[in-house]
Amino acid sequence: MRRLFRRTPPDPEALRLARGVNAHRRTMRWRVALPLIAVGALSVIVPSLLIFALSAGRFSAVAAFMSLFITIPSVILCMLPYAMLIVFAFGARRAYKGTRGALGHVHRLARRANLGMDKLSVLAVKPVIALNVRYAALERLIATPFRAMRITESEEDETADHD
Repeated sequence: MRRLFRRTPPDPEALRLARGVNAHRRTMRWRVALPLIAVGALSVIVPSLLIFALSAGRFSAVAAFMSLFITIPSVILCMLPYAMLIVFAFGARRAYKGTRGALGHVHRLARRANLGMDKLSVLAVKPVIALNVRYAALERLIATPFRAMRITESEEDETADHD
């Protein structure tokens, strides 16, 4: 009985991915869906307001019809980029679902290649570093007597007068 109610702790990687998916959905709602809904609502509200505002008593029927004839295509034209963005988003989702397996294989292959190149670079650099350490020690050994024989500034002035 106790085994039935025992709860396993959730996988931290799955929780992190779920948080990312939720954040992405929230962002898509605010940045894509909300402007599209706002444009759609405006495309209904603005023409209806124009119908009431441009009644035949104030303007002629031709003026009211022409204002609607100009307003509706411009609203549709403004909605077009948002509609295309949503179509592209769904198309990208379908394309990702179709290529997810291949992309996973490519990712794993690239990761293995990267790890192999890291190991190979360490193996290639170790002898060069060891050789450089030996050359630096040899250079110190050779250069030490010459550093002791530095010419002071007063000696430089005297030698400059003789030339």
